[in-house]
Amino acid sequence: MISERAGALLRSIWRRITQRLVNKLILLFTSVIILVVGSLTIISYQMIEKESVNHSIASTTNNLLLVNQNLEDYLEGMQQLALPQLRYNDIMNAVANENRDYALRMVIENYLRSMFYSRNDLEAIYLYVADRHQYYVVTRETYNVTVRKGINTDIPKLPWYQEAMKSTTNESFQSFVGARTDMGYVAPQASFMAYHRVLRSIASRHPQVDYNTILKSKIASGSTPDVFQTTAGGDIDTYADYSADLTNEPLAAAMTDAVRANMSSSDGKVLGLPVKGNLFALIYNKDLLAKAGITSPPKTIAEMQDAVTKLEAKGITPFANAYKEWWVWKHIFQHYVDAAAQDGGVEPKQLVSDFIAGKAKIKDYPVLYNNFFSFVDLTVKHGTDKPLERDSNAEVSDFASGKAAFMTGKGAWDEEAIKKINPDLKIGIMGYPVSDKAEQSVIITGADQALRINKDSEVAKETIEFFNWLYTSEYGKNWFSQVAKVIPPIKDAPLPDLEMPKEMESILKTSKSGDLSVNYSLDTFHQKFGELMQAYISGNMNKDQAVAEIEKAWVQLGSAQ
Repeated sequence: MISERAGALLRSIWRRITQRLVNKLILLFTSVIILVVGSLTIISYQMIEKESVNHSIASTTNNLLLVNQNLEDYLEGMQQLALPQLRYNDIMNAVANENRDYALRMVIENYLRSMFYSRNDLEAIYLYVADRHQYYVVTRETYNVTVRKGINTDIPKLPWYQEAMKSTTNESFQSFVGARTDMGYVAPQASFMAYHRVLRSIASRHPQVDYNTILKSKIASGSTPDVFQTTAGGDIDTYADYSADLTNEPLAAAMTDAVRANMSSSDGKVLGLPVKGNLFALIYNKDLLAKAGITSPPKTIAEMQDAVTKLEAKGITPFANAYKEWWVWKHIFQHYVDAAAQDGGVEPKQLVSDFIAGKAKIKDYPVLYNNFFSFVDLTVKHGTDKPLERDSNAEVSDFASGKAAFMTGKGAWDEEAIKKINPDLKIGIMGYPVSDKAEQSVIITGADQALRINKDSEVAKETIEFFNWLYTSEYGKNWFSQVAKVIPPIKDAPLPDLEMPKEMESILKTSKSGDLSVNYSLDTFHQKFGELMQAYISGNMNKDQAVAEIEKAWVQLGSAQ
């Protein structure tokens, strides 16, 4: 009995000891597991945190490098804008003498405008002349693109000016993040920084301005060259008093009718002789049009719209443009001027004269106000990228390499350059689709450049005899096509072995050439016109603003009167 109770007691004690031991072991193992899991969690968190920090640092570093690279590229672009397009001699001479010669003032204005409209991220450009404390400015807020002029004597005292003058690279940067005090000029609110470039005149170099300025200077000083060059058309009258009368010379009789008209003054005298004949047309790639299923070149607006749709359906860019060049605009515009004159029942020469006199308005001619601007919009929207950065060479390269089907603003002079890049390219020419009248889509031929013989030259007689021989001899007739490889400006002369002149000859057998109406205005107007159209496609002007400025420029710059 006693032994049973003792055994039961021992068993009870053992169970209690065993239960407590189990509980302690469970607590121990649980604590160990918690510690392990906790440690692993902490270690993992630290590893993730470290990885995250490293990744964040790497990402931030890459972003900073990218921003820095973009900033470096941007600043490099600013440096290139200020220097490669800069003609030191021209600008320095223009700045020094613009008070005495309006043509030199135009050199400055054209220089500033060309820089301003070459990019869409510029808010203002200032040109400051240190020794005269004089500045010129054009801003994005100035919708009439007038270059303003002013005086500020405090600029040399300013920090940015002193920094630029001391810089070995002749430049300084000015941030507008902080206060906009002590600037010396008014910066548009949208701007965030200024780039200053010092342009130093090199005294040892003689100024060499543009050809027209040199020619006017030579004439004014009584040292007119024996032979000099001008544009045809309006400039024939401009230099009439200095030009020999070639009306009754054999060379005049040898000219084609269209060329002779381009060389004649308003009173009917032949006062110039052509450098070459020329051809202005919309140039196209025959193979690309065929690939898109276009069986004949478009002659109307509707047909051109259809052609654009078909080309893009085949992955072909419709237009190659060179809208960085001011002169391509006049080549396009003259096709629309011819059509507007036809619609108005007048000759193109008369219509241009009415614009110069301020009697005509672009809005009164739908071909000019609607069709021309619509065509420009079409070429920009469906053309090669960055049209204001594409110059003549870039356009030729784009077209010759098959990147685009049409090439705008050009003519026969580009064929050799095209063939050098792609000898197998099949070139076609056509008139611009200026309206819904197919008969108004015509090519334009004639001569837009003229040589002039100084009537007072001591060798005027011999010079005229030479050109009579060149324009009438068998050698001369072949020289234009075989040596110079240009379209001959004279009758009965063979064409060069090039596709565009041959196409021209074929087209003119069944249709007439358009009038070379570009000749009826001076190039001072054409250059301003090109700049205004650049402003239009860059978005700095709307159509009505551009039209108003074009009309004003036509009156101010269209003729020498």
